[in-house]
Amino acid sequence: MGDDVEAPHYYFFSAEANTSLSTIFSHLSSRNYLASVAGRNHSWIAVVNGDVVATFLGNSQIPVPSDSLNLAISALSTQNCLTIRFKYKSAAT
Repeated sequence: MGDDVEAPHYYFFSAEANTSLSTIFSHLSSRNYLASVAGRNHSWIAVVNGDVVATFLGNSQIPVPSDSLNLAISALSTQNCLTIRFKYKSAAT
């Protein structure tokens, strides 16, 4: 619950325009950005401009492989800024 009380969790950093989404997620992984959740079969999705660009299963900090991970952030950014939102998908009960 502590992370709910302290939300929202903004994290700002700079990256070159040709940096891939994969590299961005590796950076976030090194900081354990996504919260660990008890249980199984839950996931996180990363959303940019309304589109899902990555899925993280369970408590994995590494996304499921996909072609979108090779995209340069410049292809997704607006006004030289990329905003990634993470949505929690709870397990079916």
